[in-house]
Amino acid sequence: MKKFTQKEFDAMEVSEYGIKQCPSGDYSDIKNFGEWCSFGEWCSFGEQCSFGKRCSFGESCSFGEQCSFGELCSFGEQCSFGKRCSFDYFPMLLRTQLGYMSDKLTLELMRRDAWSHPKPELFDQWQITGICPYQLGIERLHFFQESRELWIPGKPEMKDSDLIIAICKEKNWKIKY
Repeated sequence: MKKFTQKEFDAMEVSEYGIKQCPSGDYSDIKNFGEWCSFGEWCSFGEQCSFGKRCSFGESCSFGEQCSFGELCSFGEQCSFGKRCSFDYFPMLLRTQLGYMSDKLTLELMRRDAWSHPKPELFDQWQITGICPYQLGIERLHFFQESRELWIPGKPEMKDSDLIIAICKEKNWKIKY
């Protein structure tokens, strides 16, 4: 695996959208990454790394102790986090791209989407018509693959912390305490 230096990282190109595309590799010598970085699979990072807003990480990335992550970062499956890693916004893990989830967690996330929507009754209509309530210009709170077939109206049943633990377990994201 290629080990990148700070100089090599700083020289990586930024796309026309302002995103720095970073290939798979060992970034353990780099401590501050800034915002809008996108990393490939199997990347490894050292201790006390700092990532800004909207960074994304591929599958099986590993992070050393005391890394910090900005808002709206997303993580691939099977990422592992060292002790005392911190997230600027604890429920940030709920805002990452989750993709497909188990039926139980999909229903819980759909209920949370409905609960936070100004017109939750639109979710009952969505089940019939297929017209997504979030097509109306309202920002969606959770990012996952929803399923109209699973929709059952009701209140969310899980506490945030329990949901985060369940998502991490299902995605094989290891969080060390």
